[in-house]
Amino acid sequence: MNDLELQNIIEKSREYLPDPKNQAKPGKAKIYRVPYIPPIDILTEPKTVSDKIEHYEVEFELIQTGRNKFDWEYKRFIQY
Repeated sequence: MNDLELQNIIEKSREYLPDPKNQAKPGKAKIYRVPYIPPIDILTEPKTVSDKIEHYEVEFELIQTGRNKFDWEYKRFIQY
């Protein structure tokens, strides 16, 4: 996996995150893992069948960017 593919996966994963303002409440998780997204949704080069079987999660952390303002920050990419 190259840097461009990783960047595309991270950007596509942001679309699957819950609303940060709703998540920033007591008792809610501050870390959210976006599960595997099918490769058809991500711009990647054609690969062999064995390369397509990847399992990963993209982890984001909820951070406070201002008073009553929250946003998701990329934390790490986990590949199994």
